[in-house]
Amino acid sequence: MKVKMSIKLSNCGTGYTVNFDTGECEDNDECAQGTHHCDNLGPEYMCRNIKGSFRCEKKRCNIGEILGRNGLCTPLNCGVGFEPGPLGNCMDIDECATPDTCNNGEKCINNMGSYNCLSMCERGLKLNSAIGICEDIDECALGTAQCFHGSQCRNTIGSYMCSCGPGFREINRVCKDINECALNSRFLCGIDSECQNTEGSYRCICKQGFKSVDNRCTDIDECEEVPDICGHTCQNTYGSYWCRCQLGYQLAADKRTCEDIDECQEQRCIGVCMNEPGSYRCDCPAGYRLDTDGKTCQDINECNEENPCQEGEFCQNTKGSYKCMDVSCPDGYIKEQGPNHRCKKLNKRCRIGDMDCLKKPVSLSYNFLAIVSKIPVATSGLELFTMQSARYAQISTKFDLVLLSARAPRGIRPATRQSFYLRTGVHHAMLALREPLDGPQEIELELHMEMYYRGKFAGAALAKVFIFVGGHPF
Repeated sequence: MKVKMSIKLSNCGTGYTVNFDTGECEDNDECAQGTHHCDNLGPEYMCRNIKGSFRCEKKRCNIGEILGRNGLCTPLNCGVGFEPGPLGNCMDIDECATPDTCNNGEKCINNMGSYNCLSMCERGLKLNSAIGICEDIDECALGTAQCFHGSQCRNTIGSYMCSCGPGFREINRVCKDINECALNSRFLCGIDSECQNTEGSYRCICKQGFKSVDNRCTDIDECEEVPDICGHTCQNTYGSYWCRCQLGYQLAADKRTCEDIDECQEQRCIGVCMNEPGSYRCDCPAGYRLDTDGKTCQDINECNEENPCQEGEFCQNTKGSYKCMDVSCPDGYIKEQGPNHRCKKLNKRCRIGDMDCLKKPVSLSYNFLAIVSKIPVATSGLELFTMQSARYAQISTKFDLVLLSARAPRGIRPATRQSFYLRTGVHHAMLALREPLDGPQEIELELHMEMYYRGKFAGAALAKVFIFVGGHPF
């Protein structure tokens, strides 16, 4: 019995083993033998045998699957517009490759995960596939127009326009109202109306005194349309009216009613003024009569007209009355001839040293003055009476004024000595009134005069002055 022997040759390269039966070098299947190291790369890799060696390759999944970290293939979920690819990833679906994706007249543009159908018409137009022409898109009707605040949308072919309406203008992309009245109100409304601005427009409002007739402002005849608008007479004017009053009346503060003019406030009478409706009347108090001018009160000189005094009395006319004065001479005196009321001393001789006899006045006069109440007095005074001595160089004079009495009714301030003053010269003295006097009142003064010859007393004279102040300033 023959026995065959197998001899292992060692000249095969790495990854090969000698087949003793055939003597051939055969490849070692490291993957089947478990001599590979692909497991070190993780479960995602597998061993693939190759001649003389092996290769670690990443596992491959079927289309629509994805290899997980655990080395297992799971189904691949792609989003809308994507599909699984042969490399285990999601690939974009080219929808445009599918016929009829877009309508006729539209061009299909593929996008990642989607597609767009673009009209082959120009911007602002769309294809009417039924008739095959491009038609305008009305952005205003569709609401796709983007107009600024307050503006109005107006469609155009292929586009649209935004504009402010009448009475507005665009300022910083906002429609603002135009104040037409501020721009040219003179030409918008007439002189008989006023321009009033409104939102987006204006209106003309008739002025006071006008009314709108057929969209025009016409004058209102207030005298005809408003009863009793004036107290007396109404005169219509353009856009207004004015009231007139009869003579003796004047318009009141309301410019409509008439009120009586108090002419007495205007001092139209020199006397007593009696106001009457629409007129006035001048009257005079007792002792006066109205002059021919109808305004001035003239004093009645009772002394000339009536002779009211008794025999031997002097009648002195006063303002509004009269006085009967006793002008008889005292004992030792006799009345001088003439119109003056003067008394002269009968016996001008005196014993030597008899001063009482010497100082008796050689003459005594009665003097009467009648003035009105509150008679105006200048700053220099009002001259009333002058007393004069003989004008000889050797003679000098001395004057003295004495107030004997001032009689006035209750409520009337009587005169005082300070109401008068003397303005003296070498041979004369002038009596003057210093201030206006209220009347009625009666004042009695004495003006004493002493004469000196070469420094020695030579004689004296006395003037009695009676002043009658009337009760009225006329």
